Amino acid sequence: MTVAVQAAVLPVGKFDYRPIVSLSLRPFFLAVAGLGACQFTAPTDVGVRVGGAVTGLWHGAELVLELQAGERGQTVTVEGDGAFAFPIDVATGQSFVVTARPVAQHQCRVIDGSGVADATTLAAVHVVCDGPALAIDVSVPTTWRFDPATSVQPLPVRALAGSLTIRARHPELTGMLVNGAALAPGVWSTPIALSGPSTTVTLEAQVGALSRTYTLDVQRDLTAIAPSLYAKSSVSAAGDMLGTAVAISGDTMVAAAPFHDGKFPDDGATFVFERVDGAWMEVATLLPQGGRQPFAAAIDGDLIVIGVPGHRCTLGGPRPICEGNSVVDVGAAFVFRRSPAGDWQQEVILKAAVPRGGDRFGYAVAVADGVVVVGAPNEDSAAIGVDGSPTPATATDAGAAYVFIKDAGGWRQDAYLKASNTDPGDLFGSAVALAGGTVVVGALSEASSSTAAAPDPTDNARVGAGAAYVFESTPTWHQTAYLKGDATAYRFGQAVALDGARIAVGSPQAGANTGLVYVYQREASTWTYAGALIAEDADDEDWFGLSVSVADDIIVVGAPNEGSLSSGVNPPVRDDTSDAIGAVYVFQRGTTAWNQLAYLKPQHSDPMDSFGMSVDLVPGRLCLGAPYESSGERGIGGTGQDDSALNAGALFCFE
Repeated sequence: MTVAVQAAVLPVGKFDYRPIVSLSLRPFFLAVAGLGACQFTAPTDVGVRVGGAVTGLWHGAELVLELQAGERGQTVTVEGDGAFAFPIDVATGQSFVVTARPVAQHQCRVIDGSGVADATTLAAVHVVCDGPALAIDVSVPTTWRFDPATSVQPLPVRALAGSLTIRARHPELTGMLVNGAALAPGVWSTPIALSGPSTTVTLEAQVGALSRTYTLDVQRDLTAIAPSLYAKSSVSAAGDMLGTAVAISGDTMVAAAPFHDGKFPDDGATFVFERVDGAWMEVATLLPQGGRQPFAAAIDGDLIVIGVPGHRCTLGGPRPICEGNSVVDVGAAFVFRRSPAGDWQQEVILKAAVPRGGDRFGYAVAVADGVVVVGAPNEDSAAIGVDGSPTPATATDAGAAYVFIKDAGGWRQDAYLKASNTDPGDLFGSAVALAGGTVVVGALSEASSSTAAAPDPTDNARVGAGAAYVFESTPTWHQTAYLKGDATAYRFGQAVALDGARIAVGSPQAGANTGLVYVYQREASTWTYAGALIAEDADDEDWFGLSVSVADDIIVVGAPNEGSLSSGVNPPVRDDTSDAIGAVYVFQRGTTAWNQLAYLKPQHSDPMDSFGMSVDLVPGRLCLGAPYESSGERGIGGTGQDDSALNAGALFCFE
C-alpha cells in the first residue's frame, strides 16, 4: 500500500509565519502484526505559497488578510510594513483571492489580490494602506509633497535652503520627534542645518496608539536657483521707488515705496505681499499715522517695523499716536501686528526718549523674537556705551541705536546703545541687525585707521573708514566686539547682517568703490575675522556690499551700480557696458572657503535700475528691490520691458 502524507504547522502568533513542514519520507517498511509491510512515499507536488508586501501600515495597527483558495481559507495578521506570506501552501494551478479586513484609522486596498497559484505568487500581492492623514510641512520652497504611506522619501531643495524647519499636523497627533527632539503638534521645529548635498531627517509620529517612523533624505542642489517673482504694487506710479527697502519672513514680504502718493503726495507707503498656495499676491498697504516717506522695513512673523526717519513729531517714547509737524527729521518707527484674521494693524509708534530734530531715528530697523532695534545715525549725544545720558547734544551726527521690547506694561525702551568710542560724524546706527539677543550696529563714517588684524578704536586717522559694533543682551546689554575691515575698507558698516554665529559687513566703497563684504565668525564668546567676499567679475564703481543678508551658510550681496546688460541667473556673457543696472551675488560656505554660487540679474536689464539696492534672505528664498526700475506695469508678473514710469521701482524674488 502506498500513502502520500503532507503535514502543515499553522502559525502560533502574530508574525510567526512558520513554514510548511513537508514530510518527505524515504521508503521504508513497517512491520505491523497481521498486515504485512506498508510502503510510504512523499508527494511530488507540495504546492506554493501566496504572499507579497504591505506598505503604509502604522505600527500598532493589526491588518488581517484573508486568502480563499477553492474551499479552503486562511488568514495572516500583519503589523507594520514589509513582506508577508500565508502559512499554508496552495496547490499549483489553484485560483485564489486575497482580501483585507477593516483596520482602525486605515484604508487598505489589495492590488493583484487574485490569480492562479504558481511559482510567482509568493510576492504577487500588494497591500497599500492609507493610515492617519498626517501632514508634514517644510519651511523652504520645494516641489515635494509628503506621502504618509511611504517610510523613506527624497526631499529635494534648492541652493538657497541652508536650513529648514518642519511642522506636523493631524487632529489626533499625540507626539512627534524630529531627529529625536520632541515637537508639539502644529509647531515649527528648530532649524535643521543642511550643510551638505544630503541630510537625513528622522520623524517619529504618534497618533493615539499608532506610531510610524519616516526618513526624509533632504537633497540640496547647489546649482539650482531660479527667479520666482517680479512684482510691482497694484497702484505703481512713476517716482514711487518701490524696493528702497525690502524684508521677508516666511511667505510674507514687505517693501517700502517712500515717494508713493499715500495720504498726501510723496508721503510714501509700505506694501505687504504674501505667498498663498504657491502664488504671490498683494495683501495690504500700510500708511503709518503721521508717517512721511518710509525708508526702512523689517519683518519677523506677525510683526512689521517701518522706519520713517523724516517723521516730525517731537514727543518721546513709545506711544499710540504722535501728532506734530514742526521739526524736520526727528524720526519714528511704526510697529504693525498681523491679527488672527490676517490683517495688519498699527500697534505703536516708537520714538527716542529724547527726540531731536535731525536725528533721523528710523533710518535703520530690525526685529526678531519680539525685540525691535532702531538706528538714528544723526543723533548728537556724546554718550559712550549703553544707557548713558542722551544729553547734552555735543557730538553732531555721532549716532545711536535703541532697543525696544514689549512686556506686561506695553512697549518700552530697553536699551540706548552708543559706541565705545563715540565721535562726531561717525553715523553710528546707519545699519542695524538683530538675532537671538545679539545686535550689530554699523557706523559707516567711523574714523579709526585700524584693521581687523588689530582693531583699535582710539585713533581718528581715516575718516569714513567705518566700523561695526556688537552688543549682547546677557546678562544685560553690553558691547562685546568692535569690528573693522582691512586697509582698503571704506564706508564699512553701511550694511550689516547677522545670523546666529555669523556676521557680514558691507563696505561698498572699498577699493575704488568696487566693494567688499567682510565676514566674522563667533568662536566661543569671541568674534573672529573670517575673510572677505568679492565678486568674480568685480569692477570699479559696482558698490558691491551696499546691501547684504545672511542665512545659515549663504550670504547674499547687492551691487546696485554693477553695469552688465546681461540678464537671468549666471548669464554666460558679463559685459560692463552700462551704468547702475545692478546685480546680486550669492555665496555659499564650502568646507574651507566661501564660493560664489550665483550671479543674478533682472529678467530685463536697464541702466539706472539699481537692482539689488536692498536684499533680504531667508532659508530657501531671496527677495530684493530695484527702486529705480521704470516699468509702467502693475501687480504680479509682467516682463519689465515697459519703461513708461520713471523710478517706479520693482521687487524680485529667487528660490
